[in-house]
Formats: sequence, structure tokens, C-alpha cells
Amino acid sequence: MFDKSPGVKPIWFGIRTCLLWVFCTVGIGYFQARSQWISAGAPFKQTPVQQVVASPDGSRIYYCSRLALDSGNWSSDNSILEYANGQWDTIGHFPASLIYSVVVFHDTLLIASGYQLLSDGSSDVRIAYWNGSGWSAYGSVPSGAIRSLRVNDDTLYAVGGFEIADGHLVRGIAMRIGSEWVPVADPIQDETAYFRDVVELNGQLVAICDAESDGGRGVYRLENGGWQLLDGGIQGDLCSAQSIAVYHNELYVSGQITMACGNAGQGIMRLVNDQWEPVGLGLQRDLGNNSDFAFAYSLLVHDDLLWAGGYFRFAGGVEAKGLATWDGTEWCSVPGNFSDGLGHNGIMAMDFYYDTLFVAANMVDGDSVNFAAKFIGESYAGPCSSALSVVEENTSAGYVIFPNPATSQIRFTPPLDRRERIRIVDALGRMIGQFSGPVAEADVSAWPRGIYTAIFEGRPPVRFVLH
Repeated sequence: MFDKSPGVKPIWFGIRTCLLWVFCTVGIGYFQARSQWISAGAPFKQTPVQQVVASPDGSRIYYCSRLALDSGNWSSDNSILEYANGQWDTIGHFPASLIYSVVVFHDTLLIASGYQLLSDGSSDVRIAYWNGSGWSAYGSVPSGAIRSLRVNDDTLYAVGGFEIADGHLVRGIAMRIGSEWVPVADPIQDETAYFRDVVELNGQLVAICDAESDGGRGVYRLENGGWQLLDGGIQGDLCSAQSIAVYHNELYVSGQITMACGNAGQGIMRLVNDQWEPVGLGLQRDLGNNSDFAFAYSLLVHDDLLWAGGYFRFAGGVEAKGLATWDGTEWCSVPGNFSDGLGHNGIMAMDFYYDTLFVAANMVDGDSVNFAAKFIGESYAGPCSSALSVVEENTSAGYVIFPNPATSQIRFTPPLDRRERIRIVDALGRMIGQFSGPVAEADVSAWPRGIYTAIFEGRPPVRFVLH
């Protein structure tokens, strides 16, 4: 037994303090959730990455942007990063060239930039290929930026803000035929057009393009030799498309897209029977907020899922901090915090190295990862939107609204009697509509998708979801 005399008490107090410190620093840390992400160990200092892309067989993954090597200055030391067999390597040396895109085409590595790539005196080299020992020009593009290189149906495309390729007027998009770049179609009329990406849907090319046409912009399909705006395009002066993908034979577009500006979806939309439709509750910065921008910089298809990585905090009403999957019916979150907190600016690009997801992000779960992180968890599966429902603990004293979530109609149980009146407000407290009895059901098909609250007189309020 410890002596409680004054001379011994300070020693016991010190022991207790030490034990408490050990518990707080070790014990509490033990019970905290371990991050399922770690730094991918990319060498040298990186700045925001433009693209992360895997080789077709998934055996290599490439990061491109600005890379500071020995001098600490990207404008002097920029290179391409390659990861394979657990090790990083650098390919090439491109002073003052921001690398926008990397692609592997017919086992040949190609890169694209907005500036001169090679220091051989040529000022028109914006696309180059790796010949095994060095880089060589892959056609002539005198001016403008190449935003992306994309392979569709074994055809290589270049898109961006350039006018001429190999002497042809292409205005933002060209395809490689034989040994030269040629026009894809009649050039788009808008001389300021800037193409961001291109995919193939049902044998037709669909492209993201910042061009104005017929009161909309953003998404065009190649029809009869010309580019036609798809179903009004993206609405809203500040809205634009950032990424595009084809999943389950449907077109998905994400970007600065809000329902408040008149678009069908929040942060992401899909084309169904040539009409834009929402993708569940979409991508939101705050739950129920269909006004602020929240979007995916990157969309990709893997393991029969559509993966969305970007800057959002909710997907389909489920907390998902920058990374989520869509299976055609519901959204599911993926573990990891990329978008909530200082420095958590979202995922800028991503791809799979075999079955391991690599992302470009500044911060993950509170830690800096030098813009390159990889998943080390056991499962990518998180909570899904199918679990999103509203359960009222005391239904005997109030109403039930069903189905919940709903799509086009809601029903009241019991039906509103002739003396009953309710108000419906959105997640921001704005009144959307009101009903007076007798009412058994209501048409809500034209309402924006989101979370709503039904406020009754003298009864508990009821929340419900439209998706």
C-alpha cells in the first residue's frame, strides 16, 4: 500500500499523471479509426495533378502535372511519374511544360501539354511519344493547349483549345489516322470552343466542350458530320461540365452543375432516352443543398461500378467525403475524407493499379500525401443510399408520408381531412408548397430532388426525400 504522507504524495501524483498521459496519447489513439489511405510515396515535390491514368492492363500507373526534382522548381525539372512493381520512376525532362495528359496507345506512351514539350528548337510540339530511350514529336500543333488524349474504340483523339493539327483546321478536337492528325468532323462554329474530353456512346462520339449554342453549352454529340447540343446542354451562366463517362450504356456528366440553375441533376446528370435525368440525389456539398457547386473531377468505370472522385461531401444523401460509387440504382460512399477540413480540396484524378485505387489529392484524413495516395483498406464499400429513409418514432400522433424516398408522388397516411393544412419546406427552410385537405396524395414530380419537411398544424413534422 502506498504511503499517503505528504512526502510521498507528489510521487504518486506523478505516476497517476504519467498513466493518464499514456492512456490519452496511446489508448485514445488506439480506439480512433485508422485511415484506410496512405501516401503513395511519390518522389519529390508535386503541385496539383492534372491526370492519373493506368496502362490498359493495370500494371503501371502514371501521374502528370508539375514535378519539382532537384532544383525544387517545377519549371526547371518537370517530368512524368511512373509507378510499377512497388517503385516510382521518372520519364523525360520537360522544362516549363505543364503536362495535361498521359495515355498508352498500342503499347506506346504518349503525353500532351499546353506548351512546347521538346527542346529541339521546335515550338509546335505539344504531343510527344516515348520511343524507348527518348521523346519524339507526334504531329504538329502550332498553338493552343492539348487538354486530353483519349482512346475510343481503338482510335486516338486529342482534345483541347487548339485550332490547327498537322496543317488541318480541327478547332479543338482531332483524331489520329495513320501518321497524321485529321479533323473529326466539320469544325464547331464557336471559334472560342475548348474541348475537355470525348467518349463513345452507341457508336457516336459525345464531347464536353465549352461552346455556346442554342441557349446552352457543355455537351455535344456528333451527328451527320456536325456537333449538336444534347438536350439543351448545361444550364446556368456559371455552370460547366468537368468529367464524362459511359456506364451501363448511359452517358454521365459531372461538373459545376446545379439544380438551382435549371439542370436536371445536382453535381451530376445522366442521359436517358436523349433527356437529362438526375442521378439519385446527386452530389452535394451540404445535405439538401442544390445550389452550391459539388462535383466529380474524375469519373471512371471499374468492377461494374461508376466511381466519382472530386469535391463533394454527400452522394445520394449519404455522407461521402470526395469519393463514392454508383451502381445504376444507388450511391455508396467509399472510406476516406478528401473534402472536409482545411486543405482537403477533393480528388483531382484517379485510376486503378490492378485493384488498388490511386488518387491525386492534397490531404486525406487529415494528413498531407503530396498529391498521391493509395487505398490500403480491406473494403471500398461504405454506407449506401438504400439505407436513406426517415423513421418517425411516434407515428400514432402524426402523419406518415410514403413512399420515402419518393420519385413522383407522395401519399399521406391518414389522408388530410378538410380542416388540415400543411406547408412543405426544403432543406434551407424555403417554402416549396402547401396543401389543404381533403388530400390523400400529391404530385411532386416537378420538384427539385432533395430533402423536404412537411409541417403540420398541431402535429409533429415529417421529413421525406425525393430522388
